[in-house]
Amino acid sequence: GRFVGGSVANVTSAYTEVAALNAELAILEQKRNTMAKVDKTVANVKAAPGKAKANIERTVTKSVDAAVSAPGKAIDSLTNSIATSLRSAQDKAKSELDAAKKQLDKLQE
Repeated sequence: GRFVGGSVANVTSAYTEVAALNAELAILEQKRNTMAKVDKTVANVKAAPGKAKANIERTVTKSVDAAVSAPGKAIDSLTNSIATSLRSAQDKAKSELDAAKKQLDKLQE
């Protein structure tokens, strides 16, 4: 019985590691996407003529400031998706543990 419990514990920690790596990747992806949008917007501003350019620059500055000062919303949604990933990993590990226990019970009958 020890082997089954140990292997399930290993599976659970592996799922947790995968979830943590996925979380890091999601954060990096989010940062990369944000930077790409900022770069693209800045390029558009540079290409815009006169008065429109001034208005766009103001809007972009506000948007960039908002994104920089309050990345909270993006981080919140990311945190939620991380929590969901962890929950699903834990659920999967638990169902595998339950299945292993059932098999063990059958062997002992």
